[in-house]
Amino acid sequence: MHRETFHRAALAALVVVFLALACAYSWITPVPPGDSHNPDEDAHVRYVQVVAAGRLPVLRGDRLASDGYEAHQPPLYYALCAPVYRVALRFGPVAAVRAVRGVSMLLEALTILAVFGGVRTLFPRDSRLALGAAGFVALLPMHIALAASVTNDALADLWMAVGFWLVASLAAANPSGDAAGWTRGALRLGLVLGLGAWTKAVCLPLFLAAALAFVLVARERLAPASSALRAGALCLGVGALLASGWLLRNQALYGDPLAQRAFTQVLGATHVNTPASSMARFFGGPVPYAGAVAQWTQASFWGGFDSMRLFWGQSPSQPHPDYQRAPGPVYGLLLLLCAGAVLGLLRSLRPGVLSAAQRIGLRCGGLLILSAVLFLLQFNRLYFQAQGRFLFPALAPLALGFVLGWRGWLPDDQRFGGFLGVLGAGLLLLNLYTLFGLLLPRFHAA
Repeated sequence: MHRETFHRAALAALVVVFLALACAYSWITPVPPGDSHNPDEDAHVRYVQVVAAGRLPVLRGDRLASDGYEAHQPPLYYALCAPVYRVALRFGPVAAVRAVRGVSMLLEALTILAVFGGVRTLFPRDSRLALGAAGFVALLPMHIALAASVTNDALADLWMAVGFWLVASLAAANPSGDAAGWTRGALRLGLVLGLGAWTKAVCLPLFLAAALAFVLVARERLAPASSALRAGALCLGVGALLASGWLLRNQALYGDPLAQRAFTQVLGATHVNTPASSMARFFGGPVPYAGAVAQWTQASFWGGFDSMRLFWGQSPSQPHPDYQRAPGPVYGLLLLLCAGAVLGLLRSLRPGVLSAAQRIGLRCGGLLILSAVLFLLQFNRLYFQAQGRFLFPALAPLALGFVLGWRGWLPDDQRFGGFLGVLGAGLLLLNLYTLFGLLLPRFHAA
């Protein structure tokens, strides 16, 4: 089989395996109403129900019971889900929620393809790298579990991956004086910026990444500076224009374009897991608290289920983990893999190893990762929320960094391919253990 055909077949197989696993997670995990066994799923379902009824929710204390605490979120994801919910509702509310979960699965399947496209664009001569990054996203257990839930993260992940792909395309295309090409690229990226703003605030760092990309393209002389900067202004202008409708609505309604103050006020009145209370009840001080946030964020990035109440190595009947102890040994092994990837990435970033386009793509990806980390830290200043899923908006550059780091240790194609095969098999086994060793006994015990 031709190498290109093989890699396309492998990518298709990854998507099929991802969808099969996601369907299993959805089938095993109970649906709202009631306790949310996926993060915030009950509130996201409530938003879909409100949009399906023909209106937008409002985040106010007196409407919290009817509209939910996710009412401040932009409406694009929920508008996509509302018709599916209405059609499936004739088969019952449980079927309707599972159908909406299917929308999330399809969006995340597209995210896998976008990750492959972005990495392949930056590293066109190393298709194993693109396949490895796509496989990382497709088989990451926490990502699959989240994809099998009602959450606007699914659409946000897609826009962030597509945005990273388009940034990579701008850096790699090098259209020189092709003004029409720059205009098309700027309009496509500007459209994604605007759609991201109508999906979730975590997509807004794409504006920064896009601006950085155009500046770096000009500085690296991959195109005339005037063309790059004009295209950058067009891109950001289109994105800002598209985003303005939602931001102005929030400003008029809440006095805040991102509605974050309203969210903090409403959630702060009911949320007990503040850093002060968590430090006093569980950790005994700010240093142990910071250590717990780091440990459990790393663990939940790979796998933290039943809304962060069930982890690998834990008995399915145990209601929640002991946050005062380190996560199980599986997470220690995965941490070592991450450390190896970071060290290998430093080897890959030596001067003269990467092209100008690759340097631009990695710098923009690094900015997206930094933005996600800063959001996670800020959120944990307000509430104890050591959830690795908050890093998923930067999943495309994170996956690239992981496989590129191990590529630095394994330049031989066969050895690198063998590593990817072992990694994929290990993640697949972790998914099967999660489904049939943890979730099925927890939710469907005889």
